[in-house]
Order: sequence, then C-alpha cells, then structure tokens
Amino acid sequence: MNTLKNTSHAPRIVYQPDQSVIKISGVSILENAPAYFEPVFAMATKFLEENNSLEVVFHLEYFNTGTSVCFKVLLDSIHRHKHDKPVQIKWRYDKEDQEIMENGQAIEELTGLEFIYEAV
Repeated sequence: MNTLKNTSHAPRIVYQPDQSVIKISGVSILENAPAYFEPVFAMATKFLEENNSLEVVFHLEYFNTGTSVCFKVLLDSIHRHKHDKPVQIKWRYDKEDQEIMENGQAIEELTGLEFIYEAV
C-alpha cells in the first residue's frame, strides 16, 4: 500500500495495488491540482491495464473547482480504459452534508460512470 499523506490543502491518497483500490479522502483546495493528481491518473490506468477491476473511493470533506476538474479527468480516463472490466466508484459523504453528495451526483452525470453513494 502506498499513501500520499493529507495536508491542510491536499487530500490523502491511498493506493492498494493488491486490491486494485484507490482511495481519496479529506480536503482538496490545491492551487495546482493537476500536478498533485497526475500520479493518481497514472495509477488508475496502470491498475486497469494490469488487473481485472478497479475501485475508486472518494470521501471528501471539501474540494475546490480545480479538484473537481481533476476528478472528472480521472474518471473520464477510467471510462476510456476500462473496456469490459468492472469499475466501482464509491462516493462517501457525511450524512449531513448534502452539498458533497450533490457534487458527486454532478460529477457522476458528467462522466457517465455509475456511483455508489454511502452516507457515513
């Protein structure tokens, strides 16, 4: 398992190659979100090339527009590379934070991938 630790501006990212799982959690208010998320784009593509499935778990407290664009780029890339492989996108949110849930729904609609929503 590899981890990029979270900071006050950057989310925690956990790669679990043995399970083909990428987890993104915390707060993401990065000024240069594409540079930060570039390794995630590469890892998702690699997981899909080397494994039969992929699971991406989002559990964000807050994220800015730059981050949402990166999420869309990531999910669009997954959509293009998944072929017939199963991909599961989980969108976890605080049960009292409807805005984060609605943000997930907006990204889901833009990408065409089906999300699983989990209120925690």
